Amino acid sequence: MNLVKVSDGVYAYLGENDPHDGTNAGFIVTGEGVVVIDSHFTWARDLVREIRNITREPIRFLVNTHMHVDHTTGNQVWAQEGATIVASEVTRLNLEDWGTQHAINWMRELDAAKAKGVVPVLPHMGFSGELVLNLGNKHMRLVHAGTGHTSGDVYILMPRERIIFTGDLLFSHNHCVFKPYSHTNPGNWIRVIDRLLELAVDTIVPGHGPLSTKTDLRAFRDYLVDFTTQVKTMIAQGKTLEEVRRGIDLSKYSHWHHQEFIPENIEMCYRIYRHMKE
Repeated sequence: MNLVKVSDGVYAYLGENDPHDGTNAGFIVTGEGVVVIDSHFTWARDLVREIRNITREPIRFLVNTHMHVDHTTGNQVWAQEGATIVASEVTRLNLEDWGTQHAINWMRELDAAKAKGVVPVLPHMGFSGELVLNLGNKHMRLVHAGTGHTSGDVYILMPRERIIFTGDLLFSHNHCVFKPYSHTNPGNWIRVIDRLLELAVDTIVPGHGPLSTKTDLRAFRDYLVDFTTQVKTMIAQGKTLEEVRRGIDLSKYSHWHHQEFIPENIEMCYRIYRHMKE
């Protein structure tokens, strides 16, 4: 993991594309408490230590940007630190209905030793639309973006600093993940990114990948357009899933991380567009 100071009081905790520890997190030191962006895994304790090396301010809030286990499994750590956990109401309901047991099972498969003792903790607060946090000298807008990567995606905009934490709305220089249980909608995901590109920001902290700019965000948008257009075109030509697998050309993204996600994404995208009209 790599701790990077993005701006005064604003830090990104970057996973450096490790397949098991490649999720980004971050935190904001406000003068009246710390706001943490995404819980990380059960090794969230490492991030607690990083925060304590910088400030003794209380950890006031944790924001879950969406439901996936690499962003929520560490919730128990932050609850123990006294944080109020905030997410979109959709994410809270997703975790309540389905996600907590999945988190336990997934952690057991990944690392049984680390999974031992994991007690999933739901967000304490759910919100719809937008939630504004004015804490100390920081102004933060938490916005439920609508369905994209998941049905509950939230981004955190700091307009004064021109910084945005996107969660997994941006996989920067990484192949993304399409998941049926989280209601991935590639077409709407593209539309969400179009709205993000209109925001007055200079620095983007993605859910995965390095610190980024709008150039990287636009590149990821173009990737989604390319991927989905190819799949939809082949569906319109009557091609089978196996023919789509063989026919799709993603060679221009061969240098991106997590090529292993491509087969599942092709199948997900194929099944989505066999039955979806946008």
